[in-house]
Amino acid sequence: LNKYKYELSPVTDNRPFFFLKEKNIGFSELIKQGLENKTLFSGKMMFNRGTSSLQYLILIIIILVLFVILIPMITFKSGELKKHFTSKFLALLYFGVLGAGFMLIEVAMMQKFILFLGHPIYSLSVVLFTVLIFGGLGSRFTARWEEEQAAKKIRIAIPILAVISLFYLLILNSLLYGIFTLPVILRILITVLLLAPLAFTMGMPLPLGIKYINLRFKQIIPWSWAVNGSLSVLGSAFAFYIAITKGYNRVLLMGLIFYLAGLLISFSFKDAKEE
Repeated sequence: LNKYKYELSPVTDNRPFFFLKEKNIGFSELIKQGLENKTLFSGKMMFNRGTSSLQYLILIIIILVLFVILIPMITFKSGELKKHFTSKFLALLYFGVLGAGFMLIEVAMMQKFILFLGHPIYSLSVVLFTVLIFGGLGSRFTARWEEEQAAKKIRIAIPILAVISLFYLLILNSLLYGIFTLPVILRILITVLLLAPLAFTMGMPLPLGIKYINLRFKQIIPWSWAVNGSLSVLGSAFAFYIAITKGYNRVLLMGLIFYLAGLLISFSFKDAKEE
């Protein structure tokens, strides 16, 4: 099986890609083959190769992020970045991992609720609606906290998010399998109720981060949004690559790891105004 040309591993609910034929060769081997065959970014290798197509897309997004975000930041804003460089870099990195983590968890949840709700369009609409509405409510909830409290609240919100994510990772499938014969309207309501706590807490870390940098490094707020947005795009492509190669449980776990990375970064935040 390992030596066979095509991917023959069994399809599961965690990894439901029954049209997948291509074996994953990894990014380094993909680049090596592309350079040797002069097909890198030519599109010639992309037909009927879902994994390679995603790998190409991820590489293109990384290149675009370098050219559109990092290079202009270093070239035109180097003066602003030099002062308190480490603190500003960590703040921008914080927004980057939030963008990737948010998309990974959102994509994983959409897939996990497809079987429960009965159709992909139900899962897309209900999960997206719930994440956006309750994420927005979570963001609005942070308005009651002062900027000086932002770093401390980040260290509370992300651990709560981590506990909820682990709960979903460990028992969500068993729970859904036990009630998927209920009427569709009840399954929609249950989906909203299950996702609401996670979405609510997912909406908190970003506005709290904005509060923090507004207190200390107001000039990098636009760059923070740019980094968050660009890593969200990368995170969406990366989510499907992980799903195809490792499964959606791994996608959810990776999303949690990104948020925990944001938690670690937040310990470098100081509740004091920039001098």
